[in-house]
Amino acid sequence: MAESVIALISVCGAELTHKALSEGIAAHLTQIGSYRLMPLSLAELSDVHVDGGISLGSIHSGWVSPDHLRALRAAVPLLTLVQYSSREAPSVSFHLDAMLHRAVADLVQRCGRRQIALLSHAYSTFSHQAEGAFQRAMLRHNLLIAPEWLIHAHSDPESVVEALGAFLEAGGALDALLTTSTPAALVALKVLKAHRLRVPRDVCVMGFENSPAAHRVGLTTFASDWQALGHRAARQLVAQLRHGPLVGQTLIDAPLIQRSTCQP
Repeated sequence: MAESVIALISVCGAELTHKALSEGIAAHLTQIGSYRLMPLSLAELSDVHVDGGISLGSIHSGWVSPDHLRALRAAVPLLTLVQYSSREAPSVSFHLDAMLHRAVADLVQRCGRRQIALLSHAYSTFSHQAEGAFQRAMLRHNLLIAPEWLIHAHSDPESVVEALGAFLEAGGALDALLTTSTPAALVALKVLKAHRLRVPRDVCVMGFENSPAAHRVGLTTFASDWQALGHRAARQLVAQLRHGPLVGQTLIDAPLIQRSTCQP
């Protein structure tokens, strides 16, 4: 049987270039055989033959021309790894609305917090989706969101220190901090400590994915399994290659792991 080439497509604005995510995709393709994963950018797709593509982010006209997008859709089956509501391609994502609703409900109902800020990536499709889910979750509890409570930083620790530090130095008041990545949450713990804010007494802090470091510091977070997400994406793309196009979204929920950084 001829080997099929699957493009792992990097899209401007995608934060999901996760090692565990790529490993999950590669592991499933290796398990079933006859498939090879090839990391590519959108610009490189026109020069390389592939049989299908998994996009680490949203392929929409904001990042690629409409003509290129139509040609790409017609040429190969596509699947995206974002919670995106367009008809651009079927998608697999964490169920951000369910997860962020659970997070805000825990902070409000169990921990008694009302001034909840979100720290997210500045230019990430995934974080943009999480921000929308966060706003909807807050509205369910009749909580208005001050514009300064949406804190944006890049993925490097220095950017998190600068963005959160600037918020606090400007007099920003918060009693809880949600983040869209656990590494950012771990940096935030240090920033809060440097500003003499006690966790969880003054500020609750919540990460997004579980990790040994999260367990070690007692970080409340989700049991988000990026490898399982990649595995599901690869399985669905192979189903498209074998049986024809798929439509719609597959949303994967993840339970909240309560630890010491979020307490009443």
